[in-house]
Amino acid sequence: MNNKLKKLVVKKTVGALLPVLSSILPFIIIGFFALLFFIMLLGVFSNGDINNNDHDFDDGDGLLSDEVLAYRGLITEYAELHGVPDQVHLLMAIMMQESSGKGGDPMQSSNSYCGEVDCIDDPELSIDKGVEYFSTVWESADEKTKLALQSYNFGGGFIDYVMEYEGEYTLQLAIDFSAMMYEKYKHTGKYKCIRPEAIQYDACYGDIFYVDAVLQYYKEDGEFDGEFVWPLDVMEVTSPFGERIIDGKKDFHQGIDLWCKGGITNIKAMMDGKVRVGTGSSMGNYVSLLHNDQIITRYLHLSEPLVRNGEEVKAGDYIGVCGSTGRSTGPHLHLDVIIDEKNIDPQSYFGF
Repeated sequence: MNNKLKKLVVKKTVGALLPVLSSILPFIIIGFFALLFFIMLLGVFSNGDINNNDHDFDDGDGLLSDEVLAYRGLITEYAELHGVPDQVHLLMAIMMQESSGKGGDPMQSSNSYCGEVDCIDDPELSIDKGVEYFSTVWESADEKTKLALQSYNFGGGFIDYVMEYEGEYTLQLAIDFSAMMYEKYKHTGKYKCIRPEAIQYDACYGDIFYVDAVLQYYKEDGEFDGEFVWPLDVMEVTSPFGERIIDGKKDFHQGIDLWCKGGITNIKAMMDGKVRVGTGSSMGNYVSLLHNDQIITRYLHLSEPLVRNGEEVKAGDYIGVCGSTGRSTGPHLHLDVIIDEKNIDPQSYFGF
């Protein structure tokens, strides 16, 4: 095929394609901009839906494990039963040091309960007996935190020992008591130094640094300030925290759903906090409250918020109205509790 013939074929081919291209070009342009708009829209509506960092945390200590936090309800229950309702967070710190909330005896209560190790293999029994024993040493120690803590580890005999020395805990007294008891019982072979630092003192009975070990997990400003109230007058859980089946597929529910009347029921702040208001394709209209730079409670699917960004609210203040915005099959309140960007079961955490 010579060059003139090739040029003629190309010219005819282009000429035949131009009308076709001209007719579909507008649809290509429209499709491109529609796709671009959809991507932008998706980005806007997904903003905040999966991000738990609604506020900037100052500490990020990650003080307590999820396992310990999950026992908050039981610890609260038995703390009230045994007369130490104000020491829940300290008891959680003890559990963190003892076991990180793992195993069948998370409070390591076996020795004080039955005089031997590993006789308890039931977390609730462990918490019951551990809190009961703590309440005993707490009272005997005249509610002195460090003395009570070291006595939880050493036993009540440490309190009597300290009372001979003006009744105040010191590390030196802990070392001296441990060395005395180790000398008395080392022939049994039951005791060995938990920490290398204790070897130089021959203080291998219990943990001479137990107080500091527990207090590293104890942060008083992590506790709630002021009044603590329920977000609804009627607390009826319609869907709990954890795994569930949605449309035949497994789903993990990051909070709990509570029954309420859409457009009617007012939602209350559970604690004092700072407000963040937002919206998302899944969460709908929501209000997020930051408490003590550590804890977030978040209230989803509101028909409307009743507060503004940056506002400070008190426990019991109305912050929104029950609704069904976002991904919702009907009016309800979805409640999240978030600590260090991790969702925690509200029922276990608040004990209801």
